[in-house]
Amino acid sequence: MKHLFRLPLAVLLMAFAGACASPAQVDNMIVTAHSNLNKAKASPFYENIAVGIVTGGEETNPFLVSEVSNSGFRQALEASLANTFGTPSSEPEYTVSANLGGLDQPLVGFSFTVKSFAHYEVVDNTSKVAVFDEHITARHTAKVSDALIAAQRLRLANEGSIQANISAFLRRLLEIKIES
Repeated sequence: MKHLFRLPLAVLLMAFAGACASPAQVDNMIVTAHSNLNKAKASPFYENIAVGIVTGGEETNPFLVSEVSNSGFRQALEASLANTFGTPSSEPEYTVSANLGGLDQPLVGFSFTVKSFAHYEVVDNTSKVAVFDEHITARHTAKVSDALIAAQRLRLANEGSIQANISAFLRRLLEIKIES
């Protein structure tokens, strides 16, 4: 008779463990590369931009919802910049600071659309003048077909939204012309 209760309890515990919130995974937030490599090489930021201060992220509480941490956002931003503009020199001319202003996350649903808000500022390290100072909003939707468990679906929506946000930032940087 004792064995009859152990199996349902074990299944319930496994389901609960699988439904715990997990933090965003850095690899899923990285922008691999933009298609216009010639534009990146002609950019003033090519091998010449580094990440400075990154704020606004939150650590994930496994009993609540998935979040994006400062370190995760920073690592994704650094890797994305390197994938687009190359590895910065030891003394780059520009520094980007980023503030993750928040994630607008749904509470329930089959498809989860997360909207991310971030502020990016790129400063010329010599003149201390901002050459880029903008808020960027991006969204991503994760569907049931992406993940059956809601907590995983929310994490995927967070990761996709941050990747889209960083991608929009990189596209804007590729358009900047700086007068010498």
